[in-house]
Amino acid sequence: MDARAAAAAAPRPAAESPQRSHGTGGHAHPGQHRPGACPGRARRAHAPATHRGEALRQPAVGYTAAPGELCTCVCLKVCASMFVCVCALERFVFICRAQSPSAAKIFPCTRSHSQLAQPAIHPTLRQHFRTLWLALQGAMPTELLPWTLHRMGGPNLSHAQLASDPLAVLRQPRTVLQTPELLEIVLIILENYSFVSRAAAAEQASVVRQRTADAAERAVLMHTLLQAQEAAAVQLLIELCVPNKNEEPDPDVCAHVCRYIHAAFVGNPGLPRAILDAGFPPAALPVLVAGVPSLHVCLDFLPTLMEVDDLALQAFAVRVTGALAPAYPVPKALVAARAAFGRLHAATYLDPGARERFFECALPAVPLMCAAFPPLADAAAVLLVKLRNTEAAAAAGQMGGSSLSAGSTSLQQLLDVTFAQLAEKAILANALFM
Repeated sequence: MDARAAAAAAPRPAAESPQRSHGTGGHAHPGQHRPGACPGRARRAHAPATHRGEALRQPAVGYTAAPGELCTCVCLKVCASMFVCVCALERFVFICRAQSPSAAKIFPCTRSHSQLAQPAIHPTLRQHFRTLWLALQGAMPTELLPWTLHRMGGPNLSHAQLASDPLAVLRQPRTVLQTPELLEIVLIILENYSFVSRAAAAEQASVVRQRTADAAERAVLMHTLLQAQEAAAVQLLIELCVPNKNEEPDPDVCAHVCRYIHAAFVGNPGLPRAILDAGFPPAALPVLVAGVPSLHVCLDFLPTLMEVDDLALQAFAVRVTGALAPAYPVPKALVAARAAFGRLHAATYLDPGARERFFECALPAVPLMCAAFPPLADAAAVLLVKLRNTEAAAAAGQMGGSSLSAGSTSLQQLLDVTFAQLAEKAILANALFM
């Protein structure tokens, strides 16, 4: 009896007292690490319930990552300064919800948010920062929006200054604008200040209309100024969708830009015409046509744009027609395509230098228009043969000979490529162009 009582009173060995590791689903000692499990999760399972940001900042003690294993602790150490910033924002969320007047004192405690754009920062941290910022947006936007722009590396401007000049919102480092999470925040700020600027301009126009006789002229000037501001902002955003020589644009960045441009076109029907009049890099057209559903409204302005005196704008209008015609094969696109072929035929009589610049920009649109509207293939064949003969004659005249192969300029090489694309896209025989 005494032996059994002594055995019952004795402590059990460690092997007979299994404890379940929360979050891992297995049985392991709190100080041990089960292979294949995340060390951070096992450590947080037995830590006291603290603030989420404090738990994330706990250092990795007594753990060595195996080769090739994704170690969350290493990521946290690399992003230590950014987690301090995020935790300060978390505290700021709670202070704002409590409507404390000391909430603004949190601003100097946070560090530069432009560091979030660095490649070493884990995407999860940027997503966490975005979620926190969206929660803060409705709390005190008058203080949050200018402060955010300044912390991202932009100018240190007040709320009133940004409302009078919304274009200053985009004066951010290139790395910030190329980071999807930060670009989304910048676009939200830009949309807010564009709305504030339009509302202030409308209020000022109503006051001027009641007091002065030339109110109509001033209203037109104010509208033109706002239109120019919004067009400039859209052009700066389009630059983010232009592929570089080294890399293609980030698809998430292009998606954010296209959503903003679509909303701007819907809210301001005159903005597409302003964008076309100013022009933008043609290399961004495939991204814009695929991502901006309201871009088809440009078909209404393209025939008029082809009648201007600026040859660069004429070539740009032809290029836009070629990009929109396959996506929107509607009667308006056919009218614009026919106007484009008329402008292309007229451009064959330009001087050699102007002709080469014009067709280097406009000629890639020919196979696209013929793919959308196959009856235009005959007119395209006539145009290309005429242009080839014109270039060959000009090259032969410069060299003092009569050989048609004397001219091996870049335009003639582009003509060969266009012939091949036309034969493929319009389903025509190559013998037709010989």
